[in-house]
Amino acid sequence: MVRPGRPWLLAGWAWFVITLLPNSGIVQAGRQALADRFTELPMIGIVIIVVWAVSECARKDPGRGKVAIVVAGLVICAFAALTIRQIGFWKDSESLFLHAISVEDSAYIRDNLATHLIQQGRLNEAETDLLAAVRMEPGEYPHHNNLAVLYGKMGRPQQALEQAKIASGLAPDNYSVAETLALAYLGLGDYPAALGSFDRAVRLGSDSTTLAPLINDTGVSLAKQGRVREAEVLFRKAVAYDPQLVDAHYNLVHDLAAMGDQDAAKGALRQAIQATGPKPEYQDFMGPGTAPASH
Repeated sequence: MVRPGRPWLLAGWAWFVITLLPNSGIVQAGRQALADRFTELPMIGIVIIVVWAVSECARKDPGRGKVAIVVAGLVICAFAALTIRQIGFWKDSESLFLHAISVEDSAYIRDNLATHLIQQGRLNEAETDLLAAVRMEPGEYPHHNNLAVLYGKMGRPQQALEQAKIASGLAPDNYSVAETLALAYLGLGDYPAALGSFDRAVRLGSDSTTLAPLINDTGVSLAKQGRVREAEVLFRKAVAYDPQLVDAHYNLVHDLAAMGDQDAAKGALRQAIQATGPKPEYQDFMGPGTAPASH
């Protein structure tokens, strides 16, 4: 119990416990190195207890008060030195993550470090950390998903597909995972499987308008290779995903015209104008002659 006349003791403990509670789950999850950054506010409660306890002791014995002043000065100097040292770990994200790993290695920190490295274009280093994250937590889908995305960026579509399938098995209802799986199929040139995965991603909550330009661009690449029938399927999907995407409408019309299906091309042009209005791009198809290359 808190003795009468010592309200600071109750106030300090209450401060510590109440401000620590929102972050207690981090400690329970075994992420002590991460939890350390959330102790600043709770430690104010401990400081309240210590300061008032020393003050009470000093009032009772002036000699102890002088000792307390000296000790307090030494403690402040020590804390100042430790603070300067700690600040060095926060100079940038990479330094912070590497320090956290040195204190307590975890898949969570490895994944965050890999994300930072990917943003800097350091893909090989990011692979090392993501593989470590997968080894530590093989049942957590984000690590597999991020590794699949990384392999896609590295031009290793088969490995991307393998990791995407693992992530999909662990999180079958996650739209981001479905998108990653679709991208892996796209990288391998399995367009039916890719479109099926894109459709599934949209059903799970993906924004179809963000996927349409990617599908359209892939169609353009196929069209330039002369694979116009495969490109047509992609252009139609892009138009279905985003009826306002002018480039996809243009490319579909051009693709149909290139295949010699003028009636289908005219029908696609009418649908394009109905969906987006009479855009300047469509003027290419209003008169005689061959349409220019896809956008």
